[in-house]
Amino acid sequence: MWVIKINSDGTMLWQKFYGNIFSDEAYSIAPTTDGGFITAGTTMGIDGDLNEYNGLTDYMVVKADVNGNVQWQKAIMSL
Repeated sequence: MWVIKINSDGTMLWQKFYGNIFSDEAYSIAPTTDGGFITAGTTMGIDGDLNEYNGLTDYMVVKADVNGNVQWQKAIMSL
């Protein structure tokens, strides 16, 4: 997943890539009360940021801080 943070003028503040070299898809992203965000989607591997992978396509959730640093992440095997 590729996440870009912009300010109110549309200027890019930072960009981060979460996930791996295989097919990742983000389906939802939402701000959190601490200024960070949480995003949910699917992943097909454990290369890169993810340290969990259960096989085939997993659902993944990533929580990041205001600077885009991963605070926690979870992968759950899809049925």
